Amino acid sequence: MTGRVLLGNRGSEYGLFVSRPNVDVTSTSATGGMAFDSNVLETPRVVGYGQGILSPRTTGDLTYSEAKAIYTGASSASHVVRVSHGLSYAPLIFVRWSYGGDLSSSKAARTYNMGHVSSQYSVHQFAFGGAFYYVNSTIGMGIKAEVDTSYLYLASMESGAQDNSFGTTSNKYNGVNIYYAYVITDGADKGVFL
Repeated sequence: MTGRVLLGNRGSEYGLFVSRPNVDVTSTSATGGMAFDSNVLETPRVVGYGQGILSPRTTGDLTYSEAKAIYTGASSASHVVRVSHGLSYAPLIFVRWSYGGDLSSSKAARTYNMGHVSSQYSVHQFAFGGAFYYVNSTIGMGIKAEVDTSYLYLASMESGAQDNSFGTTSNKYNGVNIYYAYVITDGADKGVFL
């Protein structure tokens, strides 16, 4: 995977650079390969930023819908947040997140791009004599974001791992907090999550 974010020197220029997918941000020969270049006059201005903590998902079902739908379903839960941006269009946003183990002296030593992983499987078995056996496992990790003409929505996909075996539900893993940071610009959303 190529490096996509650089704060510092890129060739003879100094600034903040974000490349398009599959383009190495350090390559100065890539024409049109930058999604964001702080030296370009048309670069969007920052209109909002912030950070916070999202708890693992513990309310509502664990279906994996969009961030706005998750917020709407449980707007007071600690696994979702809605941020007003005050623009009348969907702006370009930047989101990074970390786990608690990725922090050093309250600063992120490692960050992740916006994204999530989820998995669910079910096994049903009927036995002679009418016995019914059922196994259902669900796991979710990461963060989802969505932006519209009024708000930025962030939702934790950390649901841990739950297992329902033979009628007994148990948590195998409870999920962990997500530490997030976002930047909202006045540029229009380009459909690329950075």
